[in-house]
Amino acid sequence: MRFIAARRVTRFRAADKYTLFRVDGHEHLVRDSLESLEERLAPLGFIRVHRSELVRRDACVALFSEPGGASLELSDGSMCRESSLPRDRQARSRRDLN
Repeated sequence: MRFIAARRVTRFRAADKYTLFRVDGHEHLVRDSLESLEERLAPLGFIRVHRSELVRRDACVALFSEPGGASLELSDGSMCRESSLPRDRQARSRRDLN
């Protein structure tokens, strides 16, 4: 078992019964649900940007508009989707990114 400071994580992504997370450009697995991580990590600046994506707000470096949503570029060079949320959650997500 390894402990990693949440502030080092750039994103969490749902994957079947697990959640993947990125640290220093590498992916790791955790059994916690994205929903429970969202609740616990919100005070550290993590926001839900997609039904299967949770990102650290200060790791977002660019937002690209696309048909049907948008993509975020993160500080580790990875890209993630920003859509598939109810409209009120999309608006909150974009507001939080600004």
